[in-house]
Amino acid sequence: MSDNNFSVDLHGVVELLSSHLYSGPQVFIRELLQNGVDAVTARVESDQASSEEGSVTFTIGADGKRPTLAVTDEGLGLTADEAQQFMSVIGRSSKRDEIGLARESLIGQFGVGILSCFTVSDDIIVTSQSSKGGPAVRWVGSSDGTWSLSEKDPETEKPYSHPIGSTVVLKARPGEEKYFQREFVAQYLAFYGELLDHKIWLREEGQTPILLSKDSEPLHHPDVDTEATLTLGQELLGFRALDAFPIKSIAGQTQGVAFVVPYEPAPNAVQKHRVYVKGMLVSEGTDRVLPDWTFFIRSVLLSDGLKPTASREELHQDETLSLTRAELGESVREYLLSLAANDPQRLRSIVEVHHGAMKALAIHDPEFLTLVIDWLPIESSQGRTTFGEFRRSNPVAAYTSTVDEFRQLAPIATAQGIGLLCGGYTHDEALIAAAAQHLDDFSADAVQIDDLFSGFGALTPEEEAQAKPLVDIISPRIEALGVELAVRRFEPHETPSLLAMDETATRLRSLRRSQEQSNDLFAAIVGAAAQAQEANSRPMFCLNIANPIVQRLTDNVEAEIACHSVEVLYLQALLMGHHPLGLAETALLNTSLSAIIDTATKNIS
Repeated sequence: MSDNNFSVDLHGVVELLSSHLYSGPQVFIRELLQNGVDAVTARVESDQASSEEGSVTFTIGADGKRPTLAVTDEGLGLTADEAQQFMSVIGRSSKRDEIGLARESLIGQFGVGILSCFTVSDDIIVTSQSSKGGPAVRWVGSSDGTWSLSEKDPETEKPYSHPIGSTVVLKARPGEEKYFQREFVAQYLAFYGELLDHKIWLREEGQTPILLSKDSEPLHHPDVDTEATLTLGQELLGFRALDAFPIKSIAGQTQGVAFVVPYEPAPNAVQKHRVYVKGMLVSEGTDRVLPDWTFFIRSVLLSDGLKPTASREELHQDETLSLTRAELGESVREYLLSLAANDPQRLRSIVEVHHGAMKALAIHDPEFLTLVIDWLPIESSQGRTTFGEFRRSNPVAAYTSTVDEFRQLAPIATAQGIGLLCGGYTHDEALIAAAAQHLDDFSADAVQIDDLFSGFGALTPEEEAQAKPLVDIISPRIEALGVELAVRRFEPHETPSLLAMDETATRLRSLRRSQEQSNDLFAAIVGAAAQAQEANSRPMFCLNIANPIVQRLTDNVEAEIACHSVEVLYLQALLMGHHPLGLAETALLNTSLSAIIDTATKNIS
């Protein structure tokens, strides 16, 4: 039995790369750039050149009517043996250590990148002079799977002339000329390599050479020049950040800058972080490097420890990436905590923009909740405040489910010494419940108007006797309005009456108002729906015996005046609860006020 080597169909491999591994033919620019930068880096690290000497130059030209692209690097170069081993064996990246290209500081690792050039060109021509000396070599690979290697020019029989380093020349395949145009090459050179340490040049005959490298110093030291950091972030991410701060991971040998998004993203929006591995862009939209709870952050990261996938367009999911993700998240957490202690105004500016999404996430993420809860705004009986300020003075609290209930109960809760939160705004009720569940030093129970009614002071026998004549007079008129009447004692005594209306009653009022504003057919349908619910829910109208106005009404006031006055108090209670008046109620207000004024006028005259 004999061992045999696999045969490789190069056409099939190129089709696999172009259709399934790489996102598009533009990656050939990245692979050429990567190979050139690796060669320069290896030469610098081998002490054969200074870091100031290394550069990679892309030159756009033409061969007849076909555009060409030549990529020249000032790197190690290749001997004939190295060219044969390295250029002609697909996937043998292990050979790189034999020619000085297996260092941790280098970008390439898979040994298939050069094949991407076959997506736009039928031939790859490499001329190289090794820094070790010896003759220059010329290697030619073709898309039909053949290659040749020579040390002499067959036309002159003289050795090739080439400075130390290598030049790769591609000629555009018919139909692929667009990939060799200046605008296209410049765009993707900047896209992939603008933060590389080495200089990247683009040249074209008749045009001024342009340097495509950016200064990445703001990403290494963002605290030195905040304005420069924000400007670079805007160039790379497309927005002017609210804030920028350094983040790092020791496990992933990763550092960079977190930029706070100036608008509120949706809680389920995909994070898009920009990651460079050894200076080369790997992804402009990865969501793998920071925890989900950092949705308000977009980052630009420089890494020497994270591993790209074979396509070099995403990060490999491994333990190093998981550790990096956790450590970068901790960097964000530490920064927020430092703002809380040292710069609360800056923290407030962040929370003002992102509090809605922060609340949505905190409901489902206890870890994030404990981090941000104290900075989130909330409506309370103490006014608009932060959750932290409220719970420090109210470790035991109550909350309403609707805004209307809160508006009615807030003054009563305050008078009774109850800390009340409004859960009627988006996410707030669920946030309050989550805080009560996960925080050891805070508890909150849902409360309705009926709950506070039960805590109202019962009338003394003397007060019941005092109120009975008034109740007997006004009960038929008030109950005709579809509410039940009660008389209690409660604080604040400045409040003469209160209307308790649950969700069913509130929905019923909404149906009645819709009925008033609808055509006959729809009004009949709405009226039937309202009638079906009316028997199940009647609001409670409560008079406050401690209020001076109510006390005066119990002092043998004329029956008709008493009824009109209580009707006005009922309509006032509706408005205090932010319930718009219907047509009948507006008419009642006019009638009652007119009757009171008429009586007052007669008495004067």
